[in-house]
Amino acid sequence: MLPTNFDSLADRKPDLKPVFHRLSDWAKAHQAWNLVDPRELRRDLNDVDPVLLSLALQALVNFGVLRRVYRAVAPSGVLADDDYDDPNQVPEWVRDRFNHYFLSSEGDIVPVFKPA
Repeated sequence: MLPTNFDSLADRKPDLKPVFHRLSDWAKAHQAWNLVDPRELRRDLNDVDPVLLSLALQALVNFGVLRRVYRAVAPSGVLADDDYDDPNQVPEWVRDRFNHYFLSSEGDIVPVFKPA
């Protein structure tokens, strides 16, 4: 489950306060999710400056609320299930959600954020 209350962080980083409030609302609407895919987040919060959104996600990592891991994106555009601490750890062949293997070089390696 994603954390949903970023008020104390907003007080510590007042320049990002509006972004933290938007992230909090977004997380409440996606409470069943176990990760934040920045690509999805950006589509949902398309009125938020992407630089500020990135800074807020990094602040959540720095404050120990989220941790960054990496996942391969299957050619279909779906995230594979396995997490990697470093993008260089992604193997040549990756299994997608349907237990089909694909070459990691055929898709992207993207950061995602999970509760710390």
